[in-house]
Amino acid sequence: KKVSLDIGLNNYDHAYALEQRVVAAESLSFAFHLLEHVKSRVEALLPPVERSKILSHLYGDLSKVTEHTRRLMYLSMAHMLVFFDVSDENGKSKLSNGVARTTPEEFGVARLQKSAFKNPCPENFIVAEIVFSPWKSVNTRPTQSSEYMNRILFRMRRIWSKIKRNGNDGKTYPHECMLNVWNACVEEVSIHILEGFASVEQLGSQARAQMIHDTNDYYKGVVNIAPVSERGLRLHSKILSYLKAFFIDRKEDMEDWIKMNSKDYDQRLLAKLERSL
Repeated sequence: KKVSLDIGLNNYDHAYALEQRVVAAESLSFAFHLLEHVKSRVEALLPPVERSKILSHLYGDLSKVTEHTRRLMYLSMAHMLVFFDVSDENGKSKLSNGVARTTPEEFGVARLQKSAFKNPCPENFIVAEIVFSPWKSVNTRPTQSSEYMNRILFRMRRIWSKIKRNGNDGKTYPHECMLNVWNACVEEVSIHILEGFASVEQLGSQARAQMIHDTNDYYKGVVNIAPVSERGLRLHSKILSYLKAFFIDRKEDMEDWIKMNSKDYDQRLLAKLERSL
């Protein structure tokens, strides 16, 4: 008999079953810790040679797979919270750009059908806000955040409020799990901020300086909302390093920079950087 569990996987009002998704992610980690707990008993059942050959590789691989899968689960939660958090008057979820959708899964189809960019790129409010900001008119030293960054930070405050409500301030699930969701959201937004900056080409130094200013304001803003992990702070440095590379004016120096950072950035981003000369 088919069992139907209505836990709101596609429902914004239920935070896309955030609570259940957190439990699933942490249960995966718990299962691995259980396997670690019985490791000595398993070792006792195996011949000495087999212990080193099998168990060391098995537990090493399981540890990596478990952590990687757990992280992907949190990133999937973040993606839904960042890009599917608006409802229309009929209660249907909407994309941030106002296109009505009934489920998050339709987002993948929508972004292919309605993409406004030449290169494959998710259509979302972050990239769109950055691409369509009036960068060409920026001709002075930056002194304050751009309007798009104020809107992004407003969204982040809203997301943290929803995470806290859903987690009941640590009563539904531990505060640490709430921070895991939050930091996944910070990472998700950071990735798209970098994508947005890279999508705007042929800009002057003042506009790039404004992007650096906006990036710093983003991280100051999110840190003031809730704690940000070391991983999130490294992403901050990654964005700044990429933006500062646009100030390189010698082809040889740019080629050296790209070679040194080829493992840290997508090739599309590096290609756009190379074309800036």
